[in-house]
Amino acid sequence: NEYTDRRPTQIDGIKLPVDSDDDLDLDELTIEGDATSLEDIAEDDIVHVYSSDGSNARTNTPEKLKLVVVRDTYTGKLTEVDGDTYVIGGVEFEKSVYSGSTLVDLVVGNLGEVLDLNLDKNGDIFKAVLSDEDAPAAEGYAVFIEMDPGTITTDRWGNASVDDEPVVRLFTDGGDVVIYSFNTEDLELDTSGSAVTLGDITLTVSADLLDIEITTSAEFARKDIVEIELNSDGAITSLVKADSIMYDSGDIDDDAMTIWDYDVQANTIVFDVSETDEDDWTVVDSDYAVDSTGGAIVVDDFDIVVMTAEGIVTTDETYGIVTKVVAYYDGSDSVQKVTALVNGEEVTYLTTESDSVNTNEVKQVVSFTFDGDRVDDVTTVSGLALKQVVQVDSMRIRVKDLGLYSFADDVAVYVQDGTDFTAETVSYLRVDDYVTLYLDNDGDVIVVIFNVNQEQ
Repeated sequence: NEYTDRRPTQIDGIKLPVDSDDDLDLDELTIEGDATSLEDIAEDDIVHVYSSDGSNARTNTPEKLKLVVVRDTYTGKLTEVDGDTYVIGGVEFEKSVYSGSTLVDLVVGNLGEVLDLNLDKNGDIFKAVLSDEDAPAAEGYAVFIEMDPGTITTDRWGNASVDDEPVVRLFTDGGDVVIYSFNTEDLELDTSGSAVTLGDITLTVSADLLDIEITTSAEFARKDIVEIELNSDGAITSLVKADSIMYDSGDIDDDAMTIWDYDVQANTIVFDVSETDEDDWTVVDSDYAVDSTGGAIVVDDFDIVVMTAEGIVTTDETYGIVTKVVAYYDGSDSVQKVTALVNGEEVTYLTTESDSVNTNEVKQVVSFTFDGDRVDDVTTVSGLALKQVVQVDSMRIRVKDLGLYSFADDVAVYVQDGTDFTAETVSYLRVDDYVTLYLDNDGDVIVVIFNVNQEQ
C-alpha cells in the first residue's frame, strides 16, 4: 500500500524509525532502488526491508531501517513448469524466497496463459497473476503446403465483412498440419484495390468487392521452408519464403554431421517430408539428418537452423533413460517435456499428452513409443540380474552366471552413481565391473548400466 500521512510512522504495517518525540526519523531511514522517498512508494511496489538489530525499547520500532524498492515487472506466456522453476515468455524464472503464497496463478493448470509478474530484487518471481493482456506475437519455421484466397460478404445495410478467411496450410515444427488465417484487420473490405502486405504475401480486395485475392513476391511451392509470424489471435502477420540451399545425399558427410560445409546441430529442426501425404510428415531428431537423400537447408553462418529431408527411415525401437519430466505448453496444448539419455546423448522430446510419462518411469531404462516425433508412451524395460563382467570386447560381453551376449549396433553404456547417469562407451567396461544388461527385441544388449557403487 502507499504511504500516507494518516500513519506517518509506518507503511503497510512496517514500523519506521522514530525520534524522541515519536516523530518519523528520516535520518535513520534509507530508501533505495526505484523510489527515493516514502511518498514515491506506490501500490504493488515490492519493498525489501532491512532492519538493524537494535530497536527502540519504548516504541518497539527499529533504530535504523533500509527499504529497497523494486518495480520490475514482466508479462509473458507460461510454457513450462519444473518445480519452482518456470519458463514464461521464453525466459526462465525462479520462485522468490520472499513470495510466500503469492504465486496462486503460477500452476501447471495455467500452462498457455499469459501472466503478469512482479519480480524481487534478484529478478525472481514475487507475485504472479493472470494477465488481461494478449500473448505476444509468435514466430517460427514451417513447411509450405498450399494457400487459398478469401471471400467477402455484404449485409443488407451495405456493411462488408470477411466471409471465408484467406488461409495457408503449413506443416509446423510442432509436427502438425495447421490451417492459419491471414490477418485481414487492415483491409478496407468496401474499397476495391485495398491491400495489405504480410511478408511475401499481399492480400487485395477484388474489383467487384467479392474476393480477397492473394499475390506473392516469391514463388511458393509445396515443401518449401517458410518463416511465419503470428499475432496474439494466431493469425499470420508475415509469411516469408526462407532463403534455402538445396542438397542431395552426395553432399552429406555422415561422420562429420555436415551438409556441404554446414553443421547439423542438436537443435536443428528436421522436417521429414518423405511421405506423399503431408499428414504423414514428421519432425525427427537431428541425428537422422544425415540419413536424408535430399531436401533443403536454411543456415545461419555455418550452422543448419532448419531443413527438409527425404528418404529417412527411423527405427521402431528407441531405448533410453528418462532423467527429467516437466509440464510444458507447446503452443496449443499442455503436454510434457521429457529429457532422456538416448544412444549416449541427452535428448529432449515432447509428448502427445500431459500424462504420457509417469514419475515412476524417471531414472529408469525405458522404450519409447512415438506418434510422429512425439512420445506417445514409455514402457519400463526390465534388466537382467546385476552381475560381474567376465569378458568384454567391442562386439560381445560375457557376464557371470548369465553367459555371452552380443552388443546391438547402437548399444549405449551408462555409468550410474546413485541416481545420476553419465554416458560412456563399450571401451569403458572392464572385467569384474558390476553391470546390468538390457536386451532389445532381438536379444542383443541395447543398454549397459555400470553401477560404480556396487560393492565388489
